[in-house]
Amino acid sequence: MSLNDCRNVEIKAQIINYQEFVEKLNIASEIADKCEPIILIQRDVFFNTLRGRLKLRHQLDSTTSQLVHYERCDIPGPKLSIYNVMEVQDGKLLEKMLTNSIGLVGILEKIRNLFMCGRTRIHLDIVNNSYFALEFEVKLEPEEDVEVGKQIAEDLMKKFRISKDRLLKSSYFDILFP
Repeated sequence: MSLNDCRNVEIKAQIINYQEFVEKLNIASEIADKCEPIILIQRDVFFNTLRGRLKLRHQLDSTTSQLVHYERCDIPGPKLSIYNVMEVQDGKLLEKMLTNSIGLVGILEKIRNLFMCGRTRIHLDIVNNSYFALEFEVKLEPEEDVEVGKQIAEDLMKKFRISKDRLLKSSYFDILFP
């Protein structure tokens, strides 16, 4: 890990249907710092990599895109993610350059309902118009032990009544495009 690496502890969980999605939205509204979510329309373009995952995130109503590289184990439950994010002024050009040089793997589109709960990002996502999911990202300080983030994620799992059988071990992309 280098000095520029960021770390968080993540969980992803499947939500079975829209009714359950609304129930989770209500829980998030109750415990979040602000009761209304920020709605983000995102298009993630994934590229070939030797290690980890590399995606270019385009966001509707934004003049910039984000290039994100991350590594995490594909296991269910709270897990460490090490990542770097770079703001990109010309996302369309970078997408073309990366596609031509290292190859495009695929594209995900999602509607993200973002809530903040302290240092944790809570995402309630509708992916490719048909897949419902919940994600926590607990941001860690550089010197902070991973167990602190895992405990916060586990506490949130209890508040959201997430059973272990709903936990996802890998990315949305890997689940939807095996």
